[in-house]
Amino acid sequence: MKNLLILFLGLSSVLWISSCDKIEGPYIEQNTLVATCDTPTFTQLTNPIQKIFLEEYTGQTCVNCPQGHKTAATLKTRYEDTMVLMAIHAGIFAEPEAAPSIFTADYRSEAGNQLNSFFGVQGYPSGIVNRTPFMGMTVLDKSAWSSAINALDRTSPTLAIQLEAVDNSAENGFCVFVKSTFLQNTLKNYKLTLFLIEDSIVSPQKNNLASIGPVPDITDYIHRHMLRTSINSVWGDAISTITTQSAANSFVIKGYSFSFSGKPYVKSRCSVIAVVYDSDTKAVVQVEETHLPH
Repeated sequence: MKNLLILFLGLSSVLWISSCDKIEGPYIEQNTLVATCDTPTFTQLTNPIQKIFLEEYTGQTCVNCPQGHKTAATLKTRYEDTMVLMAIHAGIFAEPEAAPSIFTADYRSEAGNQLNSFFGVQGYPSGIVNRTPFMGMTVLDKSAWSSAINALDRTSPTLAIQLEAVDNSAENGFCVFVKSTFLQNTLKNYKLTLFLIEDSIVSPQKNNLASIGPVPDITDYIHRHMLRTSINSVWGDAISTITTQSAANSFVIKGYSFSFSGKPYVKSRCSVIAVVYDSDTKAVVQVEETHLPH
């Protein structure tokens, strides 16, 4: 995993590097092992909206987790493209079992383990909505997810994300570019994290509700929106700070590359999720998802 470091501040095509030297953009500081991808042309923003990010904590041997998956799917149907789902396999019910058990797969990830530990998730399934407390709690039972979403203030987003993935067959991977546009004058510590998720993974799942599937095991269960890894570490990179105001309509563009070499993920089933969050409160500022080209 390697990243192309691309940073535009404002609308002026002037770029500042860590040395603070002023040069004419665009400019790519490139790892010599990373193939260059052309920065895409982003379309003009129209009516940006505040999107919803549901991080669902789950596990293959959790008998109640299919009910959580069903709740998340119902919410996704309701909110459609304004909602992004990420299923995080972590905790005791995500641990693989020894053969002859059918639950030998290990869908845990370093990023998922870190998030699970940081937010102190103990019950499964659990969910976190925009990393924003609801009724004094951040980690929520599935019965509270809908109410937590309804409690969000989605009327005046402070930032918009545009996300473009570009095929990088030379490295058996892709490049991804993120344009974060400040919609208001902003003086906050914002960070950007990118996650790789994989969809439609067929693998066993424990279950205790006959209306969802066979009990006690669904052998051909379809796992959705599964977190595989973070592309730029679990807590990401800074895009703004409290020491310098980001003016309304200014923007930051960052680019990263990822290779599938040596990894078990199926590219055609993968997507990238971009999350901008307040690093002081951890609250999600904006989220976006794009499928990989294939």
